[in-house]
Amino acid sequence: MDILFFLPTLGRGGTERVVGILAEEFSKTYEVGILTFAKCQTDAIDPTKITLLSLNCLRDSPNRLAGFLGNVPRLFRLIKMLRRHKPKVILSFLPQCNVLSILASLFCRSRVVVNERNVLKRQNLSKPWVILRQRLYPFAAQVWCNSDEIAHELKEQTGCKVRITKNPVRFGAQKKNYGNQKKLISVGRLVEQKGFDTLVRSFSLSGLDRNGWIIDIYGDGPLLFELKKLVNEMGLELNVKFHGSHKIVSGELIEADIFILCSKYEGLSNAMLEAMSCGIPCVLTESAGSVTDKLKKMGNAVIVQDDERHIAQALTRLALDSSRQREIGKKGLEWSRQYESSRVASEWIELLGEIA
Repeated sequence: MDILFFLPTLGRGGTERVVGILAEEFSKTYEVGILTFAKCQTDAIDPTKITLLSLNCLRDSPNRLAGFLGNVPRLFRLIKMLRRHKPKVILSFLPQCNVLSILASLFCRSRVVVNERNVLKRQNLSKPWVILRQRLYPFAAQVWCNSDEIAHELKEQTGCKVRITKNPVRFGAQKKNYGNQKKLISVGRLVEQKGFDTLVRSFSLSGLDRNGWIIDIYGDGPLLFELKKLVNEMGLELNVKFHGSHKIVSGELIEADIFILCSKYEGLSNAMLEAMSCGIPCVLTESAGSVTDKLKKMGNAVIVQDDERHIAQALTRLALDSSRQREIGKKGLEWSRQYESSRVASEWIELLGEIA
């Protein structure tokens, strides 16, 4: 095997979509596999082109200590898997997989490239994992991330040279008509990080619901019940719709007038890139990734303070101005072309060539 992607699960999250797109692009030239902790049933991967592997060891743990110790059998299974398939390069994603990959590589000849996809200081990692990351990342062939902020953190914590890579996006249908749907869209896992409670309150404060506007929210997660309760308390049952982790296609995206992301922190949001690639104008909070500074300077998105009043004002102004929606949507579309999947895959392959 030439390249083995290693990550905890293969669902519909941002990292999973990045891996799925890259694996498909790489499989045109290389023998590629994807390894996860548990078997994954997904319509995003063609098993005739990409080998799907599992360690069969995804378990709930009663506490953090038990969870940490549970990685010992995972490590042995990983070593066995690597010896069987002999990948030349392991592209590992997220801290636990990164640490396990480096340790396992001591017992085989695979080169490991570790990838961090989110702000380090906001990750819910126990102390042993933080220490292992600091000690082991220098033994990786390369350390990659997707934002300047994460790169700075990694250099401070590990002393490693860090490469910034792009997230790949597939371009599909693009928006042509603006301002006629009265629909907002937001995508992400229903967790505190994504700020969906802030989004709901901001929408209520904007008064757009009284003018017939709705929000389509795509994603699943532990806060679904709380968010539905908040929606009911604000009387927005008819205006805020939860669609679960349904796979979104470009045809559904372009039905929305505005994409909004209220994240409290991000690496680089794939959902935002996918919206931009369809020409949808984006409203983002300042804390939704270090890329927001660049977007604000170029006028490619509306960037607002992480505050309900400012978000509400920004939504109202943009919702009532279809010509501005078109302008921002077109600018965002042109900016996002640098993330086109085949182009980004070529950049990743070029970086991998440096460690061959």
